Amino acid sequence: IPSSVKYIGAQPNLDYHFTATNGVYYLGDCLIRVTSNAGTTINVKSNTRVIADYAFADASQVTSVKLPNTVKYVGLYAMPGMKAVNIPSSLITVGDKAFSCNQYSITSLPSSVTYIGDDAFSGYEYDRSTIQSLSLSSKITYFGECSFRWLNINDITIGNGIKTIPPAAFYGVSKLKNISLPQSLETIGRS
Repeated sequence: IPSSVKYIGAQPNLDYHFTATNGVYYLGDCLIRVTSNAGTTINVKSNTRVIADYAFADASQVTSVKLPNTVKYVGLYAMPGMKAVNIPSSLITVGDKAFSCNQYSITSLPSSVTYIGDDAFSGYEYDRSTIQSLSLSSKITYFGECSFRWLNINDITIGNGIKTIPPAAFYGVSKLKNISLPQSLETIGRS
């Protein structure tokens, strides 16, 4: 989409205003694309609720992203390869590979998260991200295969109500000191 486009028409009564600033493109309250001329640090607009699938796919130069506490959804492969990213307390859905292959260090996931896609936070074997304390709340309806693969995690607490740990969810996790499993747990996937 060229930067000269300021408006995208849709169905009657569903028109959206498209905005672009310094290589960061929004459609309403959704960040849809970040381009290679956006710089290395992105402060996402304060009213943004959605980070679209592949939003940062063309922005390999971006190393740091500040998400506001209005973001509820981070889509498929939305933010790969970041060195610094915050996880807002408003976040509900983390898409497949949303934060994969990053080099971040976060302290925990917010209790608002209910869905974590496949490979959502997975890292590399020799270049691992860190989640100091991982607590999967009982609100989580799904967390996917390989979702926390190759991470440095010190403590894991899995909330009561979670019945399944999917295959390879914690494959290659190092530095694990404590894990707390719920009474509701019925199945632990392989690897």
